[in-house]
Amino acid sequence: MHVLISGATGFVGIGVLAEALSAPDVTAVTVLGRRPTGVEHSKLTELVVGDMADLSGIADQLAKVDVCFWCLGISSGGLDEATYTHITYTLAMHAARTLLEQNPNAQFCFLSGSGADGKAMWAQVKKRTEDELGALGLASVVVFRPAFIRGLHGAQLRGALYKFAYALFTPLTPLIRLFGGATSNAEIGRAMIVAAREGMDGETLDSGEINSIAARL
Repeated sequence: MHVLISGATGFVGIGVLAEALSAPDVTAVTVLGRRPTGVEHSKLTELVVGDMADLSGIADQLAKVDVCFWCLGISSGGLDEATYTHITYTLAMHAARTLLEQNPNAQFCFLSGSGADGKAMWAQVKKRTEDELGALGLASVVVFRPAFIRGLHGAQLRGALYKFAYALFTPLTPLIRLFGGATSNAEIGRAMIVAAREGMDGETLDSGEINSIAARL
C-alpha cells in the first residue's frame, strides 16, 4: 500500500506518519507539505510544495498513491471563516481531486473532529468537507472524528492554552477512554491503515471506533 500523508508535522500527523512507516502493510509513504519532516526512512519520500492549493507541479507523482491520510488542519480559534475554509475545505478538496485524476481507485481518510455535525462555523466547514469528499467519486472515503487525542511519538501541541488544557485532561485519559471519548495519534494512524486495507467506504468513526479498528492492525 502506497500512502500519501498531509499534515505530517502536526500533532496528529506525527503519529500517523510513524505508524505508517512501521506498518508492514505500507510499502511506501509520500509526505505532502510545505516543509520537510526531518524524518529519514527507506519508505519515505517527501514532496515539499510552496502552495498546497497548487499541486500541478507534483501531480504526476501521485499516480501510484493508493490512499491519502489527510491530517492537515488548524484550530478555528482566532480565524475568520474564509481562512478556516481555505485550510480545512479548499486544500483537502484540491488534493482529493488531484489524487483522483491520477488514480481513479484512490482512497481518502479525512481527519475531521468530534462535533463536526454541529452548528458552529468550524463544524459546518468540516461537515461540508466530509460530504463533498464523499461525493467526489473516490473508491473509498472514511471520516475520522476523534475527541480528546493523546500525543505519542513525540508530538507536542502548540500554544499555551492548548498545552494547559492538554495537561489538565491527560490524567483523565483512562476515564475518558472508558466512555469512548479519547484516542491517540498513533491509534488514528493504525485505524487509517486498517480502513484503507479493508476499504471502509462511507464510515464515520468516533474515538471509540477508532480505537477498536486500530486494535485490528
